[in-house]
Amino acid sequence: LVLTLQPGLSISGSVVSAESLMPVPDAYVGVASGDDQFRAQADGEGRFVLMPLAEGALHLGAWAPGYDMLREDERLAGSSGVQLELPPGRLVQGSVVDADTGAPVPAAQVTLLVISRSRPAGEPDPPEQSQVLHELSATADASGVFRFESAPSRSFRLEVRAEGYVNTVRKRWEQRVLAPDEQIVLKLVAERVISGQVLDGPAGDPVAGALVTLAAPSGELARGTSGADGAFALPFSEWSGVGPLLVDALDAEGRFARDFVRRGDEGLLLTLTEPLDLTVQVSDSEGPVQGAHVALTSKDVDPTLGVTNEQGQVQLSHRLAGADIQRVSAWVRHGARASLRVEVDLSQGRPVEPLQVDLERGACVQGRVVGPAGVGIPAALVKASAGLFARTNAEGYFELAPIDPEFELIELHVSAEGLRQAEAEALPDQRDVLVVLEPSVSWALHVTDGSSGLALDGVGGRLQRESLSVPGKWHHTSERLSATPGVAGGYTVRLPEVGRYRLTLGLAGRIPVASLPIDFGGLREPAPLDVVMFRAAVLELSVLDTGGRPVSGVELVVVEVFADELALQPKALGKLKPKREVNKRRSNSAGRASFNLGEGGYVQVALGKRSWALPRALLVFPGAPTPCTVRVPAGGDLLLDVRDQGGAPLDRGSVSVRSVGKQRPFDLRRSLHSSAQGQALFEQLPEATYHVRVFKRGFVRHDEELWVGPGLTRLSVRMQRGTPSGKKSSAGGKKKIKSR
Repeated sequence: LVLTLQPGLSISGSVVSAESLMPVPDAYVGVASGDDQFRAQADGEGRFVLMPLAEGALHLGAWAPGYDMLREDERLAGSSGVQLELPPGRLVQGSVVDADTGAPVPAAQVTLLVISRSRPAGEPDPPEQSQVLHELSATADASGVFRFESAPSRSFRLEVRAEGYVNTVRKRWEQRVLAPDEQIVLKLVAERVISGQVLDGPAGDPVAGALVTLAAPSGELARGTSGADGAFALPFSEWSGVGPLLVDALDAEGRFARDFVRRGDEGLLLTLTEPLDLTVQVSDSEGPVQGAHVALTSKDVDPTLGVTNEQGQVQLSHRLAGADIQRVSAWVRHGARASLRVEVDLSQGRPVEPLQVDLERGACVQGRVVGPAGVGIPAALVKASAGLFARTNAEGYFELAPIDPEFELIELHVSAEGLRQAEAEALPDQRDVLVVLEPSVSWALHVTDGSSGLALDGVGGRLQRESLSVPGKWHHTSERLSATPGVAGGYTVRLPEVGRYRLTLGLAGRIPVASLPIDFGGLREPAPLDVVMFRAAVLELSVLDTGGRPVSGVELVVVEVFADELALQPKALGKLKPKREVNKRRSNSAGRASFNLGEGGYVQVALGKRSWALPRALLVFPGAPTPCTVRVPAGGDLLLDVRDQGGAPLDRGSVSVRSVGKQRPFDLRRSLHSSAQGQALFEQLPEATYHVRVFKRGFVRHDEELWVGPGLTRLSVRMQRGTPSGKKSSAGGKKKIKSR
């Protein structure tokens, strides 16, 4: 046996700065050829050589600390003298806030990790996990704001640590590009204990010794066992911040329960349920089918998988999330064939006989998605009117199955990044569908300031498409405005398919703009658009009590009025003719609210629907913001002490207050969570009657009304275990008290 090895090709060149064209030493250079990706480092002069490479097209990329990521178009293996120009690093900035209250988290430690999934040149296999090439650190300031001045715009993750909060990891930007004007918001969850009780399904008795685990999509976070009273407590301090938190309970007999942790929801009740033991019989026109892959699925649990034996049968034991699960679905696939979904209705009792599945009932549509040159397009999304979707493989082929053969015609909608969307039709069981995607066309525009003529950065915008059935009605598309690199005030937006389009643009402190519509025929680029944005009339309202303290949560309504309408009561705001633009907003934690009033004019300010906040209409001009102060009555603070029946404090209970009473001069709403000591403090509440609501899962909801006046008002709440949905506290139901 003689094996002749062909010499591998290489690609070489240098990495330089796009601004100075000076060499960038020790830059990382990566290459993607087919499914293989590997990287190497340039030398001290920025020179690199990547080898061995297979013949054909490949993609190059490069990065170095202080620069942005570079992704190049196709190059041919064997090229030399390639020059990779690294753009300057991007500003990556954002804020760290409390996930429950939205308050900033000062002094949070934010780490930016530059990630690579490619293998180092010379190593045979890619790494199993992402590798860290570089890391940057920043500390959030007193407002929770953090900044990385020269960072990449993609292929990074953020890790956040702060005292009293769960360590959080955000991986969103490993696979996507940071938008030019994107402000990252990192929400931290306070360290806490997830607690609850495990109960027996039929009897509702406590279950001791059950294994209880807390998990997220990233993996298990904590585990423990239920005590003699069925109670469990799972403390955790690490979480990726992505995906839901779920709690599982499993006892020695195989009974199972699952529930999700929601905000302010740690008093979980997990009711164990017997698994569904089911035999599935798979057959076709020739008899039983051996080797068919069977999956059982139901709400909130992972599928149960199995393979049929020589008799075409498989026995599966499927866990159910709870006793309320009444429907389980069976799916079968054998090679290129797939069955239609078969449903099991548990409300009629658990089946005793095997579940029969006919493998030949489902149809299959196969085809290929290619570009204009006939080359297959990988990872294209193919959606079918039958409710199925698939992505193409590396050669552009796709398969949609199973499809109900009773469909007369299947409509396909195909899309891929950087290409125009396309539609096609197919018959059930058609195997030769061909969809050609044309290159996408972009609409370019340039935005300038109406006064100075200077280019405007940070403009946001969305592409709208006119309805085909209702002319004049516009719908948002998924296409958004993106900044043109290196062009001040330059932007582009992709036109996905043939149609009539317009752009809506917005920028803080500017009058929103809607462009004239264009008719896009699918081939020619529209003429570039020049947009001028003028300063808007901005009204800055500050809500203070009569003692000069800021008041949050007050509803403010700003509406255009005329002189003869000043006598109207606020409750008539919705009846003004013709219909006016009414702006509503609540004052923030600093007691402020800002309103963009476009071109401005006479406006009146109301405190909700209760009373006018100003004695007369206010004229607001475009330009510098117009400040205005709104006064509400002085009051005091409200301190709640939330405990269970045994007197133990209940942390993270949802507590809300809202002003009530027909004579109240304002509308105020606030909400927060009780602390680890079971306390919730509402500061600077104007003097009024308030409705207080306390909610925590696993407890009966508590509603109460009380008067809050000057000084400190205290309220003690005792929560009873039970069903919270719509029921009042048994401690008097909805009470009204005026004592403090």
